[in-house]
Amino acid sequence: MAEQIHIGFGIDKNFGRFAGITITSLVHNNIANELIIHIVYDELLPEDIDRLKKTEQLYRNLTLHFYQITSTEGMTFIVPPGHITQAMYYRYLFAQMLPKSVKRLIYLDADIICKGDILPLWQTDLEGKVLGAVRDWGEDRSCGRIGLKNGRYFNSGVLLMDLVKWRQQKLTQKLFQWLEQVGNTKILWGDQDALNGVIDGEFAELPNIYNGIVINNTTLNEELDVVLVHYIDYI
Repeated sequence: MAEQIHIGFGIDKNFGRFAGITITSLVHNNIANELIIHIVYDELLPEDIDRLKKTEQLYRNLTLHFYQITSTEGMTFIVPPGHITQAMYYRYLFAQMLPKSVKRLIYLDADIICKGDILPLWQTDLEGKVLGAVRDWGEDRSCGRIGLKNGRYFNSGVLLMDLVKWRQQKLTQKLFQWLEQVGNTKILWGDQDALNGVIDGEFAELPNIYNGIVINNTTLNEELDVVLVHYIDYI
């Protein structure tokens, strides 16, 4: 029996086309299950919305939902220099913008390609934690920089979220409060730093195959049969 898998993207007009590529790779490799995609955005190019809707029409196992951000009141965005935009923080907003009936979500950055079955990821036991993630490369430096006590630091490009617990813990508010209090003093990786700063090691550790990092065309874990390949370019 096909299972419904909820997947979220937080994007702006710079990433609409890339999200379309990620979504296409997901449906091609997960044809046995129903993929329900939730796209939180501030602005998208009309041609990108058109392409996304045409993609939805092509695949029987794909449903798209769009949620436009109309106000950023109460939100603090600290954007490091480079090609990254404030859209990185939109992953914080699923719990409040999606229907309460959506209780679990796989969040994906729009620079990811899916190469395999994500059902095992979707079914992962979070062991009571609010989210699951893959530990980041070079986490020791990041832990020291933002003062983590636990010694574990994750990459926020792939997150398995328990939206019920997220809502109960009022995590969105805590994240923006952390950003406001810390300001620019410790932030290097934006949304990722704040997530780690607030959660401080209290996450379920996902296998590396669900966030296989490729930095500037260099694969960090070549031996792995990676399901989700995450392409990161440093400018």
